[in-house]
Amino acid sequence: MKIAVFGTTLHAGVMAALLAEYGNQIYWCTSVTCEENISILSYQDQEVNHYLNKQRKAGF
Repeated sequence: MKIAVFGTTLHAGVMAALLAEYGNQIYWCTSVTCEENISILSYQDQEVNHYLNKQRKAGF
């Protein structure tokens, strides 16, 4: 399924990581113009960061 996630909140990050982990195609828009680089985002929860990094490396 193709899913767009908007925002930089912890909830947006967790949902993007979980949905991508289960095989969905995620487009994560982190700013109003959707031009911000998501590789600079990180959260306090290291497990969330681990899943996000894993998805970035896989072409997320």
